[in-house]
Amino acid sequence: MLLTETDAGLGRRVDFRLQHLTSHRAPLHALVDALRAGDGLPGVDPAALAAIPNLRWQLDEADAPTGPTSLVPHPATPDALLPFEPVVDLHRIGEPRARDGSRPPLRKSLDTNKGCPFSAPIDENPAFDGVPMPAEGVTRAGCSFCFMGGDYKALPWRETVAIHVRQIGWYQRALTARGERLDEIVLRDQHAIRYLPHLVRALRQAELQPVGILVPGRGDAILRYADALRDAADAGEGSGFWFTLYLIGFESFSQPQLDLYNKGVRVADYAAALTDLHALHRAHPDTFRLTAYGASSFILWNPWTTLDDLRATTTFCRAHDVLPLAHGIGDTRLRLYPHLPLWHKARAEGLLQAEERGVEDAGARWTGYAAATPWLARDGRLAVAEVLATGLLRRIRPGDALDALELATAWVERRFPTALPPNSREAIEAGADVDAIALRDAIDAVLHSIDRLQARWQRTPGDARVGAAAMAPETPRGRTSADSTAAQRTVLLGGGCNNACSRCIGGHRRHDDTAERLLPMVARAAADGRVVFGGREPTLVRPLPKLLRAARAAGADDVLLVSNARALALPGVAERLARAGATRLLAKRHRLADADEDAYAHAAGAGAQQREGVRAARAAGLRVGAWLLPIAGAEAELPALVAQAVAEGAGWIVVRVMLAEVEPERAETLGAALDAAVAEAAAHGVALTLEGF
Repeated sequence: MLLTETDAGLGRRVDFRLQHLTSHRAPLHALVDALRAGDGLPGVDPAALAAIPNLRWQLDEADAPTGPTSLVPHPATPDALLPFEPVVDLHRIGEPRARDGSRPPLRKSLDTNKGCPFSAPIDENPAFDGVPMPAEGVTRAGCSFCFMGGDYKALPWRETVAIHVRQIGWYQRALTARGERLDEIVLRDQHAIRYLPHLVRALRQAELQPVGILVPGRGDAILRYADALRDAADAGEGSGFWFTLYLIGFESFSQPQLDLYNKGVRVADYAAALTDLHALHRAHPDTFRLTAYGASSFILWNPWTTLDDLRATTTFCRAHDVLPLAHGIGDTRLRLYPHLPLWHKARAEGLLQAEERGVEDAGARWTGYAAATPWLARDGRLAVAEVLATGLLRRIRPGDALDALELATAWVERRFPTALPPNSREAIEAGADVDAIALRDAIDAVLHSIDRLQARWQRTPGDARVGAAAMAPETPRGRTSADSTAAQRTVLLGGGCNNACSRCIGGHRRHDDTAERLLPMVARAAADGRVVFGGREPTLVRPLPKLLRAARAAGADDVLLVSNARALALPGVAERLARAGATRLLAKRHRLADADEDAYAHAAGAGAQQREGVRAARAAGLRVGAWLLPIAGAEAELPALVAQAVAEGAGWIVVRVMLAEVEPERAETLGAALDAAVAEAAAHGVALTLEGF
């Protein structure tokens, strides 16, 4: 444990480092007592500090540390270990703020069981055959990138639960006395899922205030303890208590990477686990909040990452709707330290830039990681891909992160068909030599082409969704056009789709499809007079007519369906939806020819059914618009797509450019096609709005 204090009297920073604190609390008590007695550092008796076992301290980082150089074992007396006892009052200086400037939830971490139960031996992993490692000081069990493994020290679960109840109760009483409320707790226990339902029941029985419970663990534990997760969701139903998985270690969805990380899990296991998690979230959305934080653990970039690994990861993430669980997945990278097996593997293979620590990235600074040893990508193309992906991620919305990775992977493979010599992200960004400068210039050219495309739909910096206004080209109830866009409300629904498009803009996410959960959303949306039903494929949701009637009854006079329109081709469907209250349809289309649309949607007959659905919607009295999504290699047909949509009665058109469908080498062709599409719509007097990443 590291405590840092900046003393006003000394004007210097002081670091206190306590070791063995997890197994004995007496040194922390002694340090706090010494600081209290001296009323700050100037009054502390040096002899009092010297008497504290396993404590070292130093003034500023440049000074030599003071204190014992060897650790002193502690007697395992019950009063020194547990139960929980607060050792210092809480003092807050200023208002806390999250990274985005908002006030974060008031959260406390609970400590009991330390270490990690996963203990697969590194020495039995073929990835480390022949890798020389010192006999001491290197973690040899568990994940190869982590210092824990096989070192789990646990109390019986009943005792652990009792301790947590006491901890939470103490915090709630202390905070209530200050006029505050505890919002969330973090269980700092890598094996906490196993006793989660018992904890929820114990908290309810103790009549404590409801809190959110953030539960860490391993990805494969989701399968092992699936019954416990369901039991916990049942136990918390209707109580106000809720839980989410927090810092769950997936790491990768590429099997070679999982093997390298010594995870002891198969990609198929993760697929099954995520299927269970999504099902549990749909069944208990108030108790189990799967996407509350998107704080799962991933390592995308490491010295051995390949283009195949990137493709496997993005493909899996799309198929299993992973992105909401992994904010920032595109820039997660391995940190190497000398006590880790992967550091020694990189050293043996000549992939360390230096053996000392030197890289402290922004993520490390925010989360408290120490500076790591800089490394080289074994295939230099991966360093290029990382620099390009990083540049793209700075330009787009978080929801387009997978598109950025796919574009970077595809472009690098086209530009460099064979492996490049080892290189690093840092060397390319700095232009360290002639070759690095050439690579950086090539990347800059790609990013410049992306900037030129974005300029076509961005009115102001950072505004990538000006096309939202095209969803509502008319202003109901005399509202001004200025407030009509802000008043628009979207209800996402649909658990499935009758298409399997190559690039699903919905990300294969499953939305609510029960009237009980959707009706309150509809009522809130209708308060502004306009409701948009979108999601996967809303026409496949059984209660859709009921939802449409509810929207109109709540006061909405403009009700828009965003759909592939295929279901409307069935006899009577369009008329039924119109009678229920739908007023407009925005129909998606990717390709000009029906056969090409079928191929892209992976659904026979999709193209013809889409056009027939549009015709049926018009016949039923719906106003129709077209949502066109141009495809890489078929940019030239975009003006003809606009003409076809106008001929089929589209009263307005939205063109959405998907980043993953952009080939930078063809960016000028795509730009010209967008300009021609705008001109084509203008020639017919139809409004067209561009959207993009």
